[in-house]
Amino acid sequence: MNRYLKILVGMLFFFLSTSSYAATIALTAKYGQTGGLAGNLNQVGDEVNGRNICPIANTNANVAPGCDMSSDPGYSDNATPNDPSDDIYTGDMIVRTNDSFEAVAAYAWLGNAGGAEEEVTITGTLPAGVGFVWDGIPGACHPTLSSLSADKKTIVCVRKDFDTNNVGSYAEDLPFSVKVEGDAVNGSTPGYVSFTIDTPSNNGAPITDTTQTNDPNDEDLIVITASPRWNIDKSGGS
Repeated sequence: MNRYLKILVGMLFFFLSTSSYAATIALTAKYGQTGGLAGNLNQVGDEVNGRNICPIANTNANVAPGCDMSSDPGYSDNATPNDPSDDIYTGDMIVRTNDSFEAVAAYAWLGNAGGAEEEVTITGTLPAGVGFVWDGIPGACHPTLSSLSADKKTIVCVRKDFDTNNVGSYAEDLPFSVKVEGDAVNGSTPGYVSFTIDTPSNNGAPITDTTQTNDPNDEDLIVITASPRWNIDKSGGS
């Protein structure tokens, strides 16, 4: 085989091997900051219009309605970042109505840089019913390909051209803001947040993970805290 034919065969082998290569992805769903994104967190003794709204330090028992003590969920992956089955939360999971918390899609991508593979679609799904709505599309998402459903329960975030160093691998913790609806009931637990990730050239099926953990003793549900409010209106009569 002459020199030029060897070069052509080598180029053809390179093209076939790279064009058939598929991206590999991984995903872990977790909580980020669990309170105080919209308003400051409570301290014991906080007053509103002379009323003590936080008389004692609150816990997940939610004995002090309206009192959200901590923004840190105390998340730990147990030193196994690629295995979400043993994740645990040890912090305050209480969030006030009309405030927001973070749900995080922690993903990793391995593929060919600079091509069509350099794209992932992350779909976030919130539990049905009163409780949570997505609080807008993150700025990191593609502005025209990403979307938010009319009921704000489903969000689609497309990330493109993220491997700026052209190394063929990328990982990030992508935070999504979730708002607690104002009419959510005190002490309610709307449910888990779910993320699904896919890519145009995937080695396997799309991957889905939720903020739920497998530890039955672990507090892995957001608990809503809300104080009652009254609006008094006098109308009619003489």
